[in-house]
Amino acid sequence: MKILVLPFLLSILILGCSSSRQEADGEISDKDSSNVYKTEKDSLVSIYSTALAKYIKVMREKRQAIFDTLFLGKHEEFPDIKLPAEIEHTGIAVISNEEAGKKFAYRKSMAFVNMVDLGDIGKDEFMFVTFYVDKEKEKVNYWPQHNCLINLVYNKKKKEFELEEVKFDFPYPSSGLKVGI
Repeated sequence: MKILVLPFLLSILILGCSSSRQEADGEISDKDSSNVYKTEKDSLVSIYSTALAKYIKVMREKRQAIFDTLFLGKHEEFPDIKLPAEIEHTGIAVISNEEAGKKFAYRKSMAFVNMVDLGDIGKDEFMFVTFYVDKEKEKVNYWPQHNCLINLVYNKKKKEFELEEVKFDFPYPSSGLKVGI
């Protein structure tokens, strides 16, 4: 019996320590899911939807990129959640990498993004790795173009996530990239 209780208490302790958030001016504080969301999935949907909305806005404003549909990669770290069909007047489709490869073959243009929750303690930080298609002699390649890092903080008074910081990173070699934004 003692053996079963110890891992349970240890996991509660770890979860309790990992729930701290940044404080700023007393308004931005820890996210208390029990008061704001009905389930953990609701919380994830809200965080991911907000991060996507901020990404779409930033891409529109800073990179002059407008998407009719944003395709998100369903990788093994992506949570099992159902996102809204549309965010910021942009269609949202979560697809596997295999499905993305098939779509790249017949679409003239397509924005494909892998969204990764970096989840540092004290912040909700997301990295968006943006890919664009390059079609050459019936061969289809999709290349990473850039990373966009978005940090969100939760405002208790407004009961919503707010944008704290946005950074673009261009770590990928430009060779092979023929389509840019």
